Parts: sequence; structure tokens; C-alpha cells
Amino acid sequence: MSSLKGSRELYSNCGVLLILYNRVQLTSERIRDLSKFSRLNVNLFISIDASKNEGVEADQCAEVVRIAKRAALELGANFFLEPSNKGCDQHIPRAIGRVLEKCEAVFVIEDDICIGVTALGKCLEKIEDVISKNGLEPVIGMSGISLLLGEKLNSWRRSQYFSPWGYGINRDFWEKHKKLEQRRTDAKVVSLRTPTNSYFERMDKRKKDIWLERCYRGNYDYSIQATMFELNLQAIAPISRVIDNEGFGLSNSTHTRFLKPRFLEPVIRETSGFALTTEVKNIVFNSFMNWVDTITWAGDSRLSLRGRTSGVRTILNRIFARKKYARD
Repeated sequence: MSSLKGSRELYSNCGVLLILYNRVQLTSERIRDLSKFSRLNVNLFISIDASKNEGVEADQCAEVVRIAKRAALELGANFFLEPSNKGCDQHIPRAIGRVLEKCEAVFVIEDDICIGVTALGKCLEKIEDVISKNGLEPVIGMSGISLLLGEKLNSWRRSQYFSPWGYGINRDFWEKHKKLEQRRTDAKVVSLRTPTNSYFERMDKRKKDIWLERCYRGNYDYSIQATMFELNLQAIAPISRVIDNEGFGLSNSTHTRFLKPRFLEPVIRETSGFALTTEVKNIVFNSFMNWVDTITWAGDSRLSLRGRTSGVRTILNRIFARKKYARD
């Protein structure tokens, strides 16, 4: 297994893919990160979606292209530019496919995702471990816990949920995913072909309905989640989050225009992920962490705003109203 301290070429089977569009400041910051990643001797890729509008947005996109092209030459990175606007749900899968034509695996970073060199190295190491075992599991940098546990405490664990905020997938998974995605697209009935004893089948009807609706929205990340359900795969995630998302509150963000949730406290980038060398196998602990995921970023718990149709006050009012009628 390769190591950050090894002398040979480290992650030659993996590509790091940076996804860009029209956010100039974030582009500059991610390019600086990319230059640091080059010490891992990893294959670097930059992919930019074309502008969909004229005026300011087109000018911003043109500046992003200029910055990225110069960086690609300096870093020896592969450079892709879409000829017309595809939107993230088409652009990102197209870019992933291009990378996986050349590499066995890819780690995807959008322009608002921050990850330190150490954490990225540990993610790539875990991806290579999955490949060596002929596994299919995605490796993600997301967790509902933001507190940095320290150099000796953070470990890998299993999550039922996929996160697009810094993730790695291998070629075998992607090939199976594209076939299943095409079958779901062609199907006239909204359904998932999941194994009888899968964790999706053990969900209650409310959660199943939430995920069925999400998986058929057309979002590329929810489509990957649908494939995980159908293959009964769990993602490999850290106990303590190793990525930051800087896109919250920005008017030109696609899905993060709202304020950053409180649980997304910043991580210490240079040391986060340092201890990611072991994986927790304890079923009870992993179940607890999956519960944390449901009430935070996965958002399918009744305690989550995204996981319920009524607010907490409405639910409490209904409970107290029932008690009142019972007394009357």
C-alpha cells in the first residue's frame, strides 16, 4: 500500500478532477490547492463547463478558463472545456468518464470544496485499497461530525449515504453505475431494484419515498445514491469530516445559496485526515454514525428540515391537540 512517506510514485492509478465554472475567486483558491496536490504525484485533471449566458457570467467564465489553462500548463494537468453549457448534472459525469478512460479511479473536487493534502492522500490510499480488493465502494470526505478528533482518533467507517462534497469512485463502480442509471432512465415506473435484505429495504416507507423522489430528480449525485441502493453498497466515510464547503451563501451557487448549517464547522485542513489508517468495524458505532448522517447532511430524518413535511412546532401542536381532545 502506498504511503505519503513512500519514495515511489504514489497514486499513479488515481486522478484528481477539479470541476470549475464561473466563480473566479474560488477557482484561484482551488488552483493553489491543486499545485499542492501535485506532490502526491497524482494525475491532475481540470474540467470547465461553458457559460450559459452572455455578459458578466460569460466574462467570469472566460477568466476561469484563462486561470485554469495557465495552471494546467504549469502543473502538467489534463484540461477539458465543454463547448456548450451542460449544467453540473451533465458536466460532472462527462468529466468523470473522461478521467476514468485514463485512470482506474478519480477523486472529484468542485470549486467550493477544500481538502488538505494529507486528507486527500489518505482518501486516495483508501481508494487504492478498495481497488486492490475488487471493491466498488465510493470514498467520501463528508461526515455529520465536524469536530477534529485529533491525529490518533479519526478513522474510516461505513455510511449508507453518498456525498458529492469531495469523493472518490473507481472505474468498476462507474461502469456498473452507468448501466443501472440507463435502466432507471428507460424505466416507465419509478422504482429501484434493491436486494431483499438490503439496507434500503429496511428503511421505513417515509424514507423510501424521500429517496425515490430524490433519485429520479435528474441530479447526478442522487443517481449515484440510487446505484448504491441497488448494489447495496455503503460509502467509506471518515468519522470526522475532512472537507469544507465554501459555497454556502454565494448567489452564484447552485445548491448552497442558503446559509451554512451549524454542524459544518471548519476543519483544520493541514492535519485533518492524518489518522485515517484504520476502519471501524463495530456495527453499533456505524449505526450511530449513520443516524448522525440522517439528521445532518443526508437529511432524511424527521429531525432534519429536509426529512419532514411539517415543522417541529406543527408536530408538537398536533401532539398536544391529541392530548387535549383525549382529556375532553
